[in-house]
Amino acid sequence: MNIVKGVQERPQRVCLYGPEGIGKTSLAAKWPKPLYFDLESGTSFLDVDRVAPANWNMLVSGIMQSQSMSEYQTIVVDTLDAAEKLCTREVCRKNKKDSIEAFGYGKGYTYVMEEFARLLGALDQCIDSGKNVVVVAHAMMRKFEQPDEAAPYDRWELKLSKKVAPIVKEWCDALLFLNYETTVEVTGSGKAKARGGRRIMQVDHHVCWDAKNRWGLTGKVPMEWDSIASHIPGATQRSERPKVEAPETLDDLTVLRGMLRDSGYTDELLEKLVVSKGFYPEGTTLEGYSDEFIRDTCLGQWENLVPALEDMKDPVPFK
Repeated sequence: MNIVKGVQERPQRVCLYGPEGIGKTSLAAKWPKPLYFDLESGTSFLDVDRVAPANWNMLVSGIMQSQSMSEYQTIVVDTLDAAEKLCTREVCRKNKKDSIEAFGYGKGYTYVMEEFARLLGALDQCIDSGKNVVVVAHAMMRKFEQPDEAAPYDRWELKLSKKVAPIVKEWCDALLFLNYETTVEVTGSGKAKARGGRRIMQVDHHVCWDAKNRWGLTGKVPMEWDSIASHIPGATQRSERPKVEAPETLDDLTVLRGMLRDSGYTDELLEKLVVSKGFYPEGTTLEGYSDEFIRDTCLGQWENLVPALEDMKDPVPFK
């Protein structure tokens, strides 16, 4: 057996969740050299590098490609609840269903959970390549019924479906709940007043929220980068984020080729389809397509492109 002793430093998988407007996206920007997969257009006010995948396959394919991009040390998915919506749409498309409820008996949510695990697997490969991973999610209040309690009570949870939320909580090294610290005071007249509003991070489990960490932190800490920076590999090297050009490995043509490969299609099959539709003359390769055509027609209409590729792959014999 290959026995490894002692503490080993490795990149961290961190989930930041909390109510809207608390500052989750801004806090994620403090991580070393981040690349955002911005699914809600929430980074426009930040000086960060970002991509905006239009669908589920673009998201997973983009994260897979980001593993080899040495100019980034952190991959940020903002937000997980938006990612789950893309995942749900893809599951419905592949199974030709109008909605996730159309599967019946909760089967659709199981399919979504299984497909969502692909995203976590892609993020794990980013960890293996030496990058930190930060996933951002919204929080919501849910009624919770504990078997040994007399009545249900409200608690904060990830704004994800009941089958996806557990695998995210198990997957991450740190689940940090961001919220406003509020105290309730009773005045002399017997009326209750809420005071405070300081932003904090809850770092371990409570009956009213989910949280955990492997860093030895307990209770609550200020919602500041300095509260956790010492536990994030590469944090000390983040004195100033270097300016980098948009990486060639994530251009639209590379993304398109990756999606074709992941879906079992070839460049030649797409080229044949494009010729049949009259977009380009015969002999035009993918390199000859305009950026606008790749972005808007191929990537932007991927959900409609796949059935056409399937028909082109197995054509009906002419009689």
